[in-house]
Amino acid sequence: IIATSTACCYADMEYVYGLEVVGHIPQGLPPPKLPAMNVLSEVVTEAFGVALVGYVASLALAQSSAKRFKYTVDDNQ
Repeated sequence: IIATSTACCYADMEYVYGLEVVGHIPQGLPPPKLPAMNVLSEVVTEAFGVALVGYVASLALAQSSAKRFKYTVDDNQ
């Protein structure tokens, strides 16, 4: 990143190739804020899908290990 930034600066690539310079980047982290609630329905449906895939993958791995090491898995826990 440093080498590329230096090369862009000294080669005037922003003028030659029409590149945009980002400009000032503030230091630190922005203050925390709540997300917009209008996307909640989309987030919930996506999160449900991710949770379901994670559950199925974990259960499959547990059942595979149970079969290999001869113990039982209760998938209700």
